[in-house]
Amino acid sequence: MPASLLRYLTLFALLLLLTTGTLSYNIVNNWLAEKKSTLNTLALGMQKRIDTYRFLTYQIYSNLNNDAAAGGEDSVNAISLLPDVFYVEKNGQKTDVLIFGQHDKSTLSAVRKISRYLDILWGAESDIYSCTTSMV
Repeated sequence: MPASLLRYLTLFALLLLLTTGTLSYNIVNNWLAEKKSTLNTLALGMQKRIDTYRFLTYQIYSNLNNDAAAGGEDSVNAISLLPDVFYVEKNGQKTDVLIFGQHDKSTLSAVRKISRYLDILWGAESDIYSCTTSMV
């Protein structure tokens, strides 16, 4: 009798350990799968943002190199705020610009073009060839 009771208790303890191990493995596996899913979602979101920033940067620099779409020359003045820090004052532009470091006239021209493109992109101004204009 005591030998069979010892066998049953040993079998019960072994099954209890096996069940605890299986449940622990399942909990850890589910936790890791959730973390993997979260990281995957985060990585996909970052990739979409990076692709959007690349596209917009490409558009800005392609507009910067396209002198035909620049239109008339607007007056652009650089106001010195601190040594090597300049605020760019532009006529008719909604986007403010700070320049850090020394610059020349071509920088001011590029600032005007980029500011005009960002005004169109963000909807402060409309352009007939832009995809941001609303059709009524």
